[in-house]
Amino acid sequence: MSVTKEKKYIADVYSRLGALLVDTIILGCVGLLLGLIFESVFVKMGGWGQLVGVTIMLLYFGIGNSQRAGGQTLGKKLLKIRVVDRNGSPLGTGKALLRAIVLIVPFALNGQAVFGRPSRILCNCRLD
Repeated sequence: MSVTKEKKYIADVYSRLGALLVDTIILGCVGLLLGLIFESVFVKMGGWGQLVGVTIMLLYFGIGNSQRAGGQTLGKKLLKIRVVDRNGSPLGTGKALLRAIVLIVPFALNGQAVFGRPSRILCNCRLD
């Protein structure tokens, strides 16, 4: 009886960026569809409408990168990579959601009013 070990490796940056691009296109299409359907609702929500998109992103990456989805979002499945812990197991839902929060929230807050002032985390530019 032979025991086969799964080969462990760290995905290269191009595979990761490719998966992120696929996931971004998927989420963009979802956002476009929701925007077309619920445009008036989002307009009434103003800046708070962005919270809907952030919540969808957190759920997509939190669940997609967890053991519930085998550690793979749709983009990662396409490129045959996955998120695992040190033991090679997919992350639990809590850890995957925390990972998504740490990676997504700084981008989501960019340009939003934080402590009464607009934040410019990624772009120190001014639109007049």
